[in-house]
Amino acid sequence: MPTWSLSSDFSLIHNPSSVWSFGPKPAGYQVTGMFSLFTHLDPEPTDYSEIVAWFWSDTEPNTDILTMFTANGVAMHPGNDGRFSVVRFTAPKDGNYVLDTTFTHIHSCALHSGVYIVYNNLTLWEIGLAGPGDSKSFKTTDSITVRANEPIDFIVGVGLDNSFACDMTLARVDIHLLENQIELLDQSDLYWVLFLLLFYFVSITDIVGIDRTVMLVMRLSDKCKLLNLR
Repeated sequence: MPTWSLSSDFSLIHNPSSVWSFGPKPAGYQVTGMFSLFTHLDPEPTDYSEIVAWFWSDTEPNTDILTMFTANGVAMHPGNDGRFSVVRFTAPKDGNYVLDTTFTHIHSCALHSGVYIVYNNLTLWEIGLAGPGDSKSFKTTDSITVRANEPIDFIVGVGLDNSFACDMTLARVDIHLLENQIELLDQSDLYWVLFLLLFYFVSITDIVGIDRTVMLVMRLSDKCKLLNLR
C-alpha cells in the first residue's frame, strides 16, 4: 500500500517536495483562498540549529516561549496577520485515499487554534484546539476518491480568540493509497458503460429493436449534456 508521511517526507531544501507543498492562505479564506508557497527557509536563530522553518518572506522564528518539539515532527503556525498555515498534499494518481491525521498544541501558553482539512473547496473536518497539549485526530472511515493532481489541504489558523499567539501546532499527517481498487472512469468510459447496459437490457427483453435502442441512447446522451457530464 503506497503511503506518504508528512514527518518522514518533509524537505529541508525544496518546496514543493514530491507530493507535499507548504504555504499560506489569506485570513478568513481557509477553504477557497488562493494557496501560495513559502519561499524562505531559516534555522532557529539561537541554540537549536536542528529546528528549521519555511516562511513567507525573510522572517526569523521565535522560540522564546517554551515549546516541546517532537523529533522529526512538523509543526504549523498561523501568521500574525491571520493568514492560515497550510500543508498541501497533491494526489500523484487517481485513486481512493485514506487520511490519518493528528493536530496537537505544543506551545506552553497555547489558548485557541482552529484546524481544518479541505478537499476541492469542501471542508472534510473542522475543529478547535484549546489549551496546552490539546490534541485532536481525524481518520477517514471510508476512503476518499481523489483525481490525480487534486489537492488536500491540512490547515492551522487562529481559533476562537482570533489571536495567532502561542498557536504552534504539531501536525502528523499520514496518507495511504488503497491498492486493488477499481479504476476511476472518465466521462468517455461512462458513455460506453451506459450504452452497453442499455443495449443489453433491450436485447434480452426482445421487446424493441435496435432503432428504438439508438433513440434511447440519444435521449440519454442529451440528459448527460444537461448534467454537464460531457
